[in-house]
Amino acid sequence: MKNIARILGWNLLAIAAFSFFFSFIQAGYEVQLNLADKKVYLMSGTTKISVDNVQQYFSGEVITGIIKEEIKVITGNDNPFSGNSVKFGAYVRSELTTWTEFDKALYRMYQNGLTMYATATDYRPSDLLTREESAKIIGQLFEVLGFEKKEKNVNCAFVDAKSFDPTLALHIQKVCKRGIFRGNDKTSEYMPHNQLTKGEILAVLIRILEGKLSNETDSPRWIEYYVKSRILQLTQETNLLSIDTSITRYEVALLIYRFKNLIVGTNGESRLLEILRTIYVAVDERPDEYLKMIDDILREWRKAVGESSIGNHTNSSTTGSGNTSGTTSGSTSGENEIDLNLIVGDFSLVDDPEFNEAINRMYDAQITNYNTPDAYMPFQKITREQVAKMLDKFATATTLTTIRNPSPCSFSDVSSGSAFFTAISNVCKYGAMKGANGKFSPTEIVSKAEFIAILIRLFEGKSLDESLNPRWTEYYKKAIELSLISAQDTVSFPNAISRYEVALFLYRMKVRRTMFSNLNGTALTDEVVRTLENTTLSGEEKKSGKIAVDLVSLNNRDFTNGYIELFGQRYILKKSTLTTYNVGTNSFVWYGDLVDLETDKYIGTTTFIITNANLTEGIIRFSSLKTSYYISKDPLTTAYYHIKQV
Repeated sequence: MKNIARILGWNLLAIAAFSFFFSFIQAGYEVQLNLADKKVYLMSGTTKISVDNVQQYFSGEVITGIIKEEIKVITGNDNPFSGNSVKFGAYVRSELTTWTEFDKALYRMYQNGLTMYATATDYRPSDLLTREESAKIIGQLFEVLGFEKKEKNVNCAFVDAKSFDPTLALHIQKVCKRGIFRGNDKTSEYMPHNQLTKGEILAVLIRILEGKLSNETDSPRWIEYYVKSRILQLTQETNLLSIDTSITRYEVALLIYRFKNLIVGTNGESRLLEILRTIYVAVDERPDEYLKMIDDILREWRKAVGESSIGNHTNSSTTGSGNTSGTTSGSTSGENEIDLNLIVGDFSLVDDPEFNEAINRMYDAQITNYNTPDAYMPFQKITREQVAKMLDKFATATTLTTIRNPSPCSFSDVSSGSAFFTAISNVCKYGAMKGANGKFSPTEIVSKAEFIAILIRLFEGKSLDESLNPRWTEYYKKAIELSLISAQDTVSFPNAISRYEVALFLYRMKVRRTMFSNLNGTALTDEVVRTLENTTLSGEEKKSGKIAVDLVSLNNRDFTNGYIELFGQRYILKKSTLTTYNVGTNSFVWYGDLVDLETDKYIGTTTFIITNANLTEGIIRFSSLKTSYYISKDPLTTAYYHIKQV
């Protein structure tokens, strides 16, 4: 049989390292607590004594030490601990009968330095965990369990390192270099303040276990880590939509505790080879079953989010050709189901500049706390109270805050202490959202038809005719007229709207409003982007100035490459795509990428909103510097534009 460790890329360590995690050695013998059979064991060499009643041998007050706690020993001829100073955790007397699994998990974490909090109150189990906080926990787990400290990843220079908590920066570097908890390789971001998801923690634990990465080319990326976690019974989570959601500190503690119990036996023996063998058998000895399991789970997940087309894994040995084959499975949209094939545009989120700019705009306007597709959770459904909060901030950002409903906007199911109270009251006053029978129904899921109606009420300043069947008929027609949607959206109009569509619709309405209000504007046709003043400034002074813009290039649909000169620095500009809207003549949005002139590396993006062949608004985003510049018309002249760092 092939060497399991070699196949899985694992370098085994001394087994003794694992026993430290749960036992304490004192006075020539070792005291162990077996949670499985609720017994205390006294080990001396090869001799093992089983003790059934903990309280028969230990009593007295607990004396708290620096790391561990000391319990007094009852003196007696029949007490094998008599005459010895035994250091043993306080849980010896209570854990066997009263402690929950979380109590045990938290105790383990505290005793081994994974957390500084010894009580559930201090640990805050219901809170979510950030990526930088989890780096410390994962790094310490890695060390306590004695895994090899070999550096396997060199791509750990993060552009957002300045935002790290200084006390956690070293932990982030360690887990990244060991290849177990990485950042975004494309953008060189670690995203320290993003909340840890269930998929991420499962991926990290399996990477630790195997000492290598699994296949991450599928969508979702966590699929193989999840499958292996299921095989090992590390998780029994079957709600696939929840894998992409944030995980609580309570769930993290339990997962780590179960992970430790998975690879460390009750008597301290390592079960690592046994566990690796389990994965090896599943992946290499039964590949057809393993790949089918992945396909089945992928089908479940994509059905849950409404996607109808999936690519199957096929083992090359079964086809005889070494090729992979794919099948397509159809799915129908039920009530409140999100069908990705019917979502506007049907683009890949990573490569869709319109969606990326949409969530960046929302982030800039504080409509959302997330500015990356994954963190934004684009395929989650959205409730009425969440829509109200987003719409309230959108209305403020686009100056659509005219009061049209002066009557009191109060609802029996929305208390004044609710975090959504002000937003719900405001959107009601703006005439955008209504209630029924004195209730707002804040937690109800919003359909696409409802959201479009809400958005158009805000934009139009009134309700359209709602007497038709279906009620949203006039709103649908208006949305088509405004280029918010296309005809294919008819089928999915009654279904639940996704956060992805919410972002696109808000952005498209903002762009449409920007174009509409600038139809009669004029601008000078000049170079692509060139700074006209403050070119000699440096450092903090590079925040604003006058620029010239080449509208001939921006209006030329065949234009693909150019340059941007900003504060004395030149960059390559490459057009990536262009989106048109049915507003005036030659009105569209122009998206481009910024490339470093010397290294030819991608460093940012550009967006130009063109109205009637003139530049209405633009933005330059440097992803490597985490800096954005807005381009706007100068109110005093048509000869140049103004650029300002935000």
